[in-house]
Amino acid sequence: MHSTPLAMLTHVAVFLLLGGAHSDKVEPQCQQVGVGTEGILGVDAECYGDMYKTIQDKSVLECADECEKDDQCIQWTHVPPHANIHSKAAFNSPCGFLCSLDVFGVFCTVCEQSGTCYLSSTHEDLSSPSYGCCCGHKKGPLPTPGPAPAPVPGAQHHWAVIMAGSNTYTNYRHQADACHAYQIAKKNGIPESNIILLAYDDIANNAENPIKGKMFNKPDGPDVYEGCKISYKGSQVNRDNFLKVLTGDTTAPGPVLKSTSKDRVFVYYADHGGVGVLGTIGGYIHASDVNAALAQMHAKGMYAELLFYLEACESGSIFKDLLTAPNVLAVTAANADESSFGFYCPPRSDKVSGKSIGTCLGDEFSIRWMEDADVANFKTRTVKQEIDTVTTSVKLSHVQQFGDISAIGAEVIGDFMGAEAISPNVSASLVYSEDNSNSAVNSRDIEVHLAYYRMERAETLEQKRAIQTQLATMLARRQAADYKFMQIALLAMDGDNAKAQDMINGHLESIGNVDCHFHSLQIAAEKCGAFDDYTLRYSRLFVNLCGALPMPLPKIEHAVEKVCGLTTNVVV
Repeated sequence: MHSTPLAMLTHVAVFLLLGGAHSDKVEPQCQQVGVGTEGILGVDAECYGDMYKTIQDKSVLECADECEKDDQCIQWTHVPPHANIHSKAAFNSPCGFLCSLDVFGVFCTVCEQSGTCYLSSTHEDLSSPSYGCCCGHKKGPLPTPGPAPAPVPGAQHHWAVIMAGSNTYTNYRHQADACHAYQIAKKNGIPESNIILLAYDDIANNAENPIKGKMFNKPDGPDVYEGCKISYKGSQVNRDNFLKVLTGDTTAPGPVLKSTSKDRVFVYYADHGGVGVLGTIGGYIHASDVNAALAQMHAKGMYAELLFYLEACESGSIFKDLLTAPNVLAVTAANADESSFGFYCPPRSDKVSGKSIGTCLGDEFSIRWMEDADVANFKTRTVKQEIDTVTTSVKLSHVQQFGDISAIGAEVIGDFMGAEAISPNVSASLVYSEDNSNSAVNSRDIEVHLAYYRMERAETLEQKRAIQTQLATMLARRQAADYKFMQIALLAMDGDNAKAQDMINGHLESIGNVDCHFHSLQIAAEKCGAFDDYTLRYSRLFVNLCGALPMPLPKIEHAVEKVCGLTTNVVV
């Protein structure tokens, strides 16, 4: 067990009484095996790297031994008990503070006797001096990078397209999901030249991010941003570029798929959604666009088989009765009639190294399939086995599958998410180890949920009032949107309130009249303003109107023009 501060001080007193302050080396263990900054007595550093393994209750020497016997380890960091890692302070624990005052080495010696050992498989430069900590690497100099490894046989036949369609810190989880998916594909041998990632890239260095330059997809998990190479950033993350990437259209401003009929393609998309639509920044992608792109890919001979994982509200509607491209298996976070859920949300499950990240770190469906893939044997685990596990473990929505489960389901996940099966290295930071179901929040309510907890965590009255104003503005905007779409429904249903409510909330299995839905959304976006994360929910209204009215489009257009013409000052 870890030493308590009181026990630590007691040990120090015993050392002093017994003449323990005789050492001429302030941190003898660290100076023996660590990198340190040995010109300044007792001052050492942190070099955490990727922290792929955490080992409790180890001395400095034992930490060095753990790295020596682990083939994956390149360097290690030992921190004393009760340390706040990544603090960038001269001392990060009570023990470190005492060590900073110690010229004889007694307190520092105590710091070395116990603590936490972090092993890293990547090289990281030393931090500024940090008392009580010790950074070290394997005996001898760090290995110099050799030439790039030869491509894995068959690697050129594996491709991945990954997209996080949103931006802003509120939507942190989508880009964390996407970078995690990127890491899985890269770790398992898909060449980085064959992984195309679209992500706005406004999270890792966001002013609201308490751990700058990093992103995390689960509490105290690994940094998924390091090494996450983004092909399309900022305003390039849009409908047109996603479709161009899929179909190999070289007019796109970045890389596109160059896959062939011999290749396997994995597609992963995470964002908000609505019935028949996927969110993008400032717009949406219609289900007919997605399915047309898949059909075009098949016609052009761009895949042998394709696996598509989709994280969005009502995501089942994207493929239900619409997927016609052969040799495709699509798996969605939810059915056509329900929301998906953000996961690892405040107030308790958004913490990394004791710091509250202040937003949801992942999405339920996404973290389930990725945490499964993190520890799976890609040579033996089949796609069906993973889907079955994810379907069972996702509790708050109903995972759906569409397309070719018989053939693709029988193949191993390494055929799609990797080109080289890596032996699973089950790290404590990857294994799903506890029930965080109480950390889940309906995706459409996350911005309200986060604003409320920002207000709860505000340290000053001024901060609290500012967040209260933001929350009030947010709720007023939502109320205005609710009113607007209800008025459209009322006009379209000739003032019948009950029928209008059915159009707003009515259950459905699929889009039905696809052309009418496609054009009615275009009319609404043109007349009322772009759909946003919240108003995508009203895509359902237009599906129901298209199915209920005998001549729907003229009546829908009339209702939209009349309502939005009356309230043009309110942006939907």
